[in-house]
Amino acid sequence: MKSFTPHLQRQPRLQGLVSTVLVDSPHGDHSLAVHTVTALAKHAQFLAASPVVLAFDGATVVPTRPSVGIDEFGMHFGSACAKSDANETHYASYKQHIMEHARRVLAMPVLVEASERRCIAGVIRLALETTHTEYVLVMQYDQPFVRDIDTEALLRLMSRNVDAVKAVWLDTGVNQCTAANAWTACGRNRPWFNPRSPPISLGTMRGTNASTHEETLYPVQQWTDGVHVSRRDFYIEHVFPTVLRGMEAERSVGRKPDETLRRQPSFVHGAGGKQLRHPIPWMGGFVEWYAVCEPWHNHSFWGTWMLGGPFSGYWTEHRASKTHSNPTCYNPAQCACEGKILRQRNDTRTLRASVHS
Repeated sequence: MKSFTPHLQRQPRLQGLVSTVLVDSPHGDHSLAVHTVTALAKHAQFLAASPVVLAFDGATVVPTRPSVGIDEFGMHFGSACAKSDANETHYASYKQHIMEHARRVLAMPVLVEASERRCIAGVIRLALETTHTEYVLVMQYDQPFVRDIDTEALLRLMSRNVDAVKAVWLDTGVNQCTAANAWTACGRNRPWFNPRSPPISLGTMRGTNASTHEETLYPVQQWTDGVHVSRRDFYIEHVFPTVLRGMEAERSVGRKPDETLRRQPSFVHGAGGKQLRHPIPWMGGFVEWYAVCEPWHNHSFWGTWMLGGPFSGYWTEHRASKTHSNPTCYNPAQCACEGKILRQRNDTRTLRASVHS
């Protein structure tokens, strides 16, 4: 099989405690990434002073490979997140514009470009070949911070609990409501991940303080592509192999929802559990589509959390997916959950106002 060769700028591998990987791709709204970079510099100054890898997906969509392809990193996650090639000239101009802005507001912006469409999983994997920091914050171009985050405090907390805390999400809404989504995604729609494993007890954690939202965590038993901090080695050794196993299982049985395929996380039960549906294309390259329910089944190993207590949150927003009626959530069940909490807790209502003022 022909090897896959991305373009990497010639530069030393980044070392240190933490780096940020900001994933971008060809799209229509060029203001989103500028806003996200600006918000990073404003609300996460420790991250802004550390390496920030601006990782751009490729413009050219390659034909779907007959199997999970092999590149120089040992993997390829597909390009079906896009249906057609982007305009190379316009895309190059866009990338130049974003990098010029990043150089004005960030201390160490780093450019990484894929030579062909790799989708989010492939671009993250490519970026991790550039940065070898202990921790990495992963975000997308349309997921800006909306309030200040003490990254140093979070990293201290993670470092004190290496075995229990593998990844921490900075959520778009109320933590309790986001965590409840795991029941729908895994307990109901993917019942083969049942029984649910007991979440790691917060009482076993070192250095947490439930009185301050910056110094405590809330368990979440799902893996998503939202903004999160993870150990780099956990991504390399466990997250990507999980994605590849799921993709290879799909490839081996084709697209038919037989008993083998129905037990892959990328197939979910339809309404009432009576049918199967597949909402994203084969080789679509989403990390969350294959790793989503691993923490549901084995939280003690995956160690997934959200920053803050059950009623904290609103660290980020997903600007390209938010609803017109609610700027902080884009899942109807989550919006309903948050609305109930907002009616019960004045402090959460105050938090929402401060975020969007």
